[in-house]
Amino acid sequence: ELGMVGNVTDDLTVQIGAAFMKSKNTASSPSLNSNTGLLNIGHPLSNFADRTLNVQAKYQLTSAFAFGGTVRHESERCGGQPDTAAVYTNGVTDCTQRVPAFTVGDVFATYRINKNFLLRGTVLNVTDKAHYLSAYRSGNWLMMGDRRRATIALEVDY
Repeated sequence: ELGMVGNVTDDLTVQIGAAFMKSKNTASSPSLNSNTGLLNIGHPLSNFADRTLNVQAKYQLTSAFAFGGTVRHESERCGGQPDTAAVYTNGVTDCTQRVPAFTVGDVFATYRINKNFLLRGTVLNVTDKAHYLSAYRSGNWLMMGDRRRATIALEVDY
């Protein structure tokens, strides 16, 4: 896992985080995939992305107003039940429930009204991209990521 945070200029801050991981099931109970459970050993964990990347930039336009955006990426993964590892056919070569990689972007803005009040607006998945986070039950159940969603919040400090 790698991460960097820093100011590009006095007003522009950037955060970058990346993770590169390989999961592997080292023990298994009997499952629906096999009568011994041994076929699951060596498979990656289900719904586990090997690569993730997050990049966020924030620009402080004035002392009261800032805005920015985030880009998030997750690599393809294999679906399956969390207790039985990812589902494969033909040994360990063919994932039966592929969950595609995705990249989505968010935008945000903040306005400091005074020392006690901060107004925050956020739009998640600004391009309204359909994407999936996981697959379960032989691919019959998919968990979809958030579509476009906007929020406004008033934060009170006292």
